[in-house]
Amino acid sequence: MWNELIPLVQAGRIKGKGVFTHEFSLAEGAEAFRLFDAHEDGVIKTMITL
Repeated sequence: MWNELIPLVQAGRIKGKGVFTHEFSLAEGAEAFRLFDAHEDGVIKTMITL
C-alpha cells in the first residue's frame, strides 16, 4: 500500500494539506515524535518532510 501511496503524494495527486495538524522537517523529527507522544499543542497527525 505505501509503495503505491508515496508516489501519489510526491506527484501532488494526493494533498496532505488539512490532513496534518503539524509539519516538521526531517531535522526536526525528534521534536515531532516528542510532541506527538506528549499529545501537546493539539497535535493529531504530523508530517515529516525531506
